Amino acid sequence: MSKEVEEAAREFIANKPNARASKALRAILERGTVTTRELNKIGYDHPPRAIADAVDNGIPIKKEMIKADDGKRMARYSLGEPGQLRGGQAGRANFSKAFKTKIVKHYGEVDTITGWEVSGRTLQIDHRVPYRVGGDAGMKEQDVGSFMLLSGSSQRAKSFSCENCENWTTIHDEAICRTCYWAFPEAYTHVAMREVRRADVVWQDGETKQFDALNKLAHEQGTTVSQLVKDAAKKLLD
Repeated sequence: MSKEVEEAAREFIANKPNARASKALRAILERGTVTTRELNKIGYDHPPRAIADAVDNGIPIKKEMIKADDGKRMARYSLGEPGQLRGGQAGRANFSKAFKTKIVKHYGEVDTITGWEVSGRTLQIDHRVPYRVGGDAGMKEQDVGSFMLLSGSSQRAKSFSCENCENWTTIHDEAICRTCYWAFPEAYTHVAMREVRRADVVWQDGETKQFDALNKLAHEQGTTVSQLVKDAAKKLLD
């Protein structure tokens, strides 16, 4: 473990600019490395987000894939190299309560990805173009169009897809993100640089009986609700 990177991590923790990242870095400093499962045990249901927060704030993190005792693959994280330190990195800005109120007023209490009505308290503000690619673009101008509201499950799904996208890992082209489903589900041409079309449908309140009936039918036919919807669309368009 590089002393220079270790000191930067300790300084980051002392200043506490991001509690989630600080907790993950503290675990790495204490153990030398930390796995996704170990981060799960200390309270993270999506460990890569905590690690990404640390990287976004200039602390280099090395990731390697290993096999757990049960044979499943998982990530193990350690501090990166001194040459990867980004001194003076401001890190992502914190969203004020007033800004969230402005965004909720603009979009309504709705998950942008699924269209599901969700309590404003549980909705989370997310950069449409991931911070790793576009930084805090739109934050200074308080541009609500640069952000979206997501439920916890939608944010985890978006994070997983983005973090495995080549544009996130190597290219860093904001224009690519702006035509991606995860940034603008209202109008997109690809999903994480793959030619894919998605329709996230939520059955809510009185509609749940329809889903239950479809789910039962799908089970009887040995298929899935998604496949039933695809089959119905094919018959409609043929």
